[in-house]
Amino acid sequence: ASALISLSVVAVVIIAKRYINFSIMFTTAVPLISSIAMGIVVYILSGIFVKGLISALIICAVGALLYFATSFIIAKEQIISDIRLIKENLKK
Repeated sequence: ASALISLSVVAVVIIAKRYINFSIMFTTAVPLISSIAMGIVVYILSGIFVKGLISALIICAVGALLYFATSFIIAKEQIISDIRLIKENLKK
């Protein structure tokens, strides 16, 4: 079942590329790099600092903050452009 779902995603991307110009590499690279950075930091910090629920939640928050910060650093121009586009479309 999961193989069928994976193939359907590929089909959707192929069809979407016919109508919309976008970079698959850039679209997947930014989240991948951000996820790897977040995973490494959370893994290291969890082994050192997690002693209970509160510290685990703090480490999760640090991981989320790191993910968004890394994404913003890598794709700042694209994110700002997307936010402007959303604002323009909301005004209509």
